[in-house]
Amino acid sequence: MQSTCGACGSCFTKCPPTTQCWEGQCACRPGTTDCSGACVDTSANAQHCGGCGQACPPGKVCFGGACLDTCPAWTDDCSGGCVETENHKLHCGVCGNPCPCGGKCWGGLCHV
Repeated sequence: MQSTCGACGSCFTKCPPTTQCWEGQCACRPGTTDCSGACVDTSANAQHCGGCGQACPPGKVCFGGACLDTCPAWTDDCSGGCVETENHKLHCGVCGNPCPCGGKCWGGLCHV
């Protein structure tokens, strides 16, 4: 049974924002990968670009799982990862603003 809000597995366990509850366990949200205990979007994370532990060289950013010189114009640079903050569930509206409870991001606003 899937649950994305409230307790997960026990009354006192609440999942971190980058995870969701699945069958009583906190797990990475769809579209993210567990890289040594951290749920990351490997398509837009400079430390895990394209896969866990695949860091971009200094001064490069990650977009679509590839290291680039700069972010495309329609994206924002969120700590070395290029994201469309208009529809990114971990950076909704602004960098570092994850949608709670497994919500979705449309037009820069979280919708549950």
